[in-house]
Amino acid sequence: MRRLEYPPYFSRMERWNLNGAPSRSNARGQVLGYLPMLPPLSPAYFTGMQEEALVLDLRSPLSYCAAHIPGSLSIWEDRLTSFAGWFLPEDRPILLVSDGIPSQEVLLTLLRMGFDRLSGYLQGGFLAWQMAGLPTTRIAGISAADLCAVLDSPTNAIIVDVRNQEERERDGVILESLHIPLVELPGRLEEILRGGQLFLLCGSGVRSVIAASLLERAGWHDLAVVQGGMTAWNSQICPPPHE
Repeated sequence: MRRLEYPPYFSRMERWNLNGAPSRSNARGQVLGYLPMLPPLSPAYFTGMQEEALVLDLRSPLSYCAAHIPGSLSIWEDRLTSFAGWFLPEDRPILLVSDGIPSQEVLLTLLRMGFDRLSGYLQGGFLAWQMAGLPTTRIAGISAADLCAVLDSPTNAIIVDVRNQEERERDGVILESLHIPLVELPGRLEEILRGGQLFLLCGSGVRSVIAASLLERAGWHDLAVVQGGMTAWNSQICPPPHE
């Protein structure tokens, strides 16, 4: 029987349910049912707060890969309930980036998980950041066919498979890939050798972007997400038959 994993915030919420939540003078929503009005922050002001805060990018994986604020964490707002509890810090302010104003659903989700140090959002969305001429970076993508070509030649590439074990057993694996489930990635970075290009693989390509953002924050830069994930890989014949 496999052990069920649960995110770190579960233990915190259990303590709070038993003993009451701690009082925080800078919390922006301590009463159940109260949704705070987050302050809009100009790009210049946002930049000044980055050093002490975590920047959470809520945009789609495709938008994040095309361009994002260096060091930001990507969790698509549709996946917040699944992954915010694994990767967001309890003890740091959180700044939000979206295509506009973060939705009330986003705020409610974060507050219910105990992430109440929400310090503001980027006014004007990511477009305002770009128009201000501030630094951006991107995550490369690679198709399953192109990855096949890379692996068919001498290479120092490393494939990091962030799916869970059940998915690997059901959908197959790429031989010699390094298996580190996404939720275990922050604690297992030392297993990933530096110096080669990393190709990040999941089921469809969404979780790989979260993994890429975590690795970028930890100092990796030669990264590529396998577009379409294992679903796309299984649609290919690798190596391709020779004519």
